[in-house]
Amino acid sequence: MTSRSRKGAAAPTLAALAAILAGCGGGNTMEEPPPQPVLDPVVTAETARPSTAPTCEPSDNTLRAGQALPSGDSKYSLVMFRGDATSRPAWVAGTLTLEPRPAELSRLNDWSVPLQGTADIDVSQVGAHDTGPLDSEDPRAPGVLVLESGAEPLILLRLGAAANRSDETAFDGAFTVLTVRAVERDGFGGSWRSGSFGDEVRGYFCASAVSM
Repeated sequence: MTSRSRKGAAAPTLAALAAILAGCGGGNTMEEPPPQPVLDPVVTAETARPSTAPTCEPSDNTLRAGQALPSGDSKYSLVMFRGDATSRPAWVAGTLTLEPRPAELSRLNDWSVPLQGTADIDVSQVGAHDTGPLDSEDPRAPGVLVLESGAEPLILLRLGAAANRSDETAFDGAFTVLTVRAVERDGFGGSWRSGSFGDEVRGYFCASAVSM
């Protein structure tokens, strides 16, 4: 909205405003303040975010037997959407880095745990719950844990160091889990869920491979 001065009222000058802020200084002469330098805009996570959402479509595929994520070090551009494709909901973008998990920690009950890693993404932007740091590199509490079940088959990415602690089992804690539904040469995608004490949000995601 554009504001207008009342008719007959003169806009205050910089010198007059400076005099008011400085107080009544007797006969002192107020000088014009020096020009302020023009600073480059600060690049933050918000300003660096693309103005349009990356291309990502939800998938309801079922993995084929034997499908798995790459077994070596890998890095992905990760985008998560809340809701479904029809509503074009909230979204957030970031990065995901995966690496082989130590052999002594590569089993969890009936699950194979071949990979662990970190993520640089603000999942709260899509309503996901806090499950601990996503940048933890501790093998016993990594920011990201990849679990695979060959029986179904099923691939899950569990986010959050608190949820991934290997020295304790969380029964009622918050969770954020990405379920892989499609694996391609250049990445993978699927759906995600995040909940805590009955409060659950859902969405879909895409992870596109990038150079390390």
